[in-house]
Amino acid sequence: MRFRCRNLRSLDSGEFEYVRVNQDGSVRELSPKEKEYLNTEFSVGDGAAPYIKFSYKSRDGWGSISGFLPREKVPTNIVIEPVNPQYDSLVANRPIEYFKEQILEEHRISGDIIETHPDGSVTCTPNPNISRKERFKIMQRARLER
Repeated sequence: MRFRCRNLRSLDSGEFEYVRVNQDGSVRELSPKEKEYLNTEFSVGDGAAPYIKFSYKSRDGWGSISGFLPREKVPTNIVIEPVNPQYDSLVANRPIEYFKEQILEEHRISGDIIETHPDGSVTCTPNPNISRKERFKIMQRARLER
């Protein structure tokens, strides 16, 4: 077995311990809300806990490279960009319908049966004409493209 060792960063005083890896592989500093989120205590197994990457190249269950990464694990050849100072307000100003629509779009793309009820709730039934594996791949591709 062969191991490759990359030059990694050291943590300078005053720097936040984590950074954000974007889907395109770029890395940026965290916004104040993201720092607050990472400083929140979560129970083991809590689904709301942040995804912390093990290494720069590690991927989540959807195959996405994006996620929070300890600063010291960012290869030295990768530039850590500043965060847009308006990032938190830009995200906060998106209505919840925006996020709901993105999720529903993934279901539509996979051919799921979507029922909207009079009370506004929605039921998604998996597409019966494709396997769970195919459905996952379609939804994964849609999420990664987004």
